[in-house]
Amino acid sequence: MPSAVALLRTRPETVVEDYGRLMRLVKYDEILPRDQDLILKLNLSWTKYFPACSSQPWQVDGILTTLADDGYDRRRIFPVENKTVVTNPIAGCRNNKWWPVLERHDVPFIPLPDVEWTVYKFQSPLLKLNAIF
Repeated sequence: MPSAVALLRTRPETVVEDYGRLMRLVKYDEILPRDQDLILKLNLSWTKYFPACSSQPWQVDGILTTLADDGYDRRRIFPVENKTVVTNPIAGCRNNKWWPVLERHDVPFIPLPDVEWTVYKFQSPLLKLNAIF
């Protein structure tokens, strides 16, 4: 499937709905099946809120609203974020105003440091990935 890019002029009054328009323009639902779990990887560049560095709350709201409107089961949507040397996912979720959005959509926030990891070895031959991880 070829890559798709969509551009849209937006404004504060329509930004949440505009994320849905963008997602539908690229036909996201043809790639993300409704019958599987969906991990929504949030982006936390800094624990403190700095505009334009991390996932914006209206961006998260627009994506979750669109998924719900298009029939995705909220019990199968898992917003996650990892820890880095400059981030704390719990504090970042609070400081970047994700908590109220996630609560409104009734989806959990999953800080990846709290998740038990499983090593997965790819079955197909890969040049270096299995050696790195």
